[in-house]
Amino acid sequence: MPRPASLELSDATLAAAMTLVGLVGMTYASLTMRQPFAMLPGMDGALTAGVLGFGFALLHGLRYRDVVRMLVPVVGVQIAGCIVHHESIIAIIGLELVVVGGIGVVLAAVLHRLERVSSDEVASPA
Repeated sequence: MPRPASLELSDATLAAAMTLVGLVGMTYASLTMRQPFAMLPGMDGALTAGVLGFGFALLHGLRYRDVVRMLVPVVGVQIAGCIVHHESIIAIIGLELVVVGGIGVVLAAVLHRLERVSSDEVASPA
């Protein structure tokens, strides 16, 4: 059985920063480009592969920071695809950052809540 996912404070900070940078990138792309999120099916598939791979790695108990490092080659392929197909790099990478960072923020909040509940149970035995 895989060990439960763990997030340290630095991982939660990384997730929040990634979400913020992704939101800024998506906003910039939306304001400055005509159709930044009109993607070819291949780019949509690359985004899906990145997010699904990220989720599966977390489900197997890998640390958040390690899983983010594992996404670097996928992001490299996405950037190459954006260049070849003349897609918006800022919009694609911003969307990936929002999803991956958002999952990290939610995971950090859930794990923090679970730790607090379990420490309350240990502190006050019935």
